[in-house]
Amino acid sequence: MKAYEVGIRSDGGAYDATIFAPTAGKAKYQRFLALRDAGWNGSFQHLHCRALGDIPVPPTRAQLAQGECDSFNAQFPIGTMLRYWSGVKEGQPTGSAPISHPASVMCDHAVIWLKGVSSCHSISHVEPARESCI
Repeated sequence: MKAYEVGIRSDGGAYDATIFAPTAGKAKYQRFLALRDAGWNGSFQHLHCRALGDIPVPPTRAQLAQGECDSFNAQFPIGTMLRYWSGVKEGQPTGSAPISHPASVMCDHAVIWLKGVSSCHSISHVEPARESCI
């Protein structure tokens, strides 16, 4: 996807945002909508744009979380006993339970479901237990 720098002409020609869009017009329009939502009352003609070229689009949070899930699932199969913390990961764990489903993405975060536990836990709040349930 192409990248564009977009700015407000009255700001001395400074560009204040980098937008990924298929065309310069769409990049300006995306910036216009963001500025309008923030309370700016200028018009589309007050914006200027310059192309940066084809730049790889950075991965989304959901894509990064899916990568974490894939890595976690490769390392810990269903049935692996984990210790988990329900709050801050400090002190003694809340409990331990085997994995009941593969890690998945929920709300842009990598989470794991454990057998007998009523809620999911972030994979950052679990670690392998010494005993195994496989």
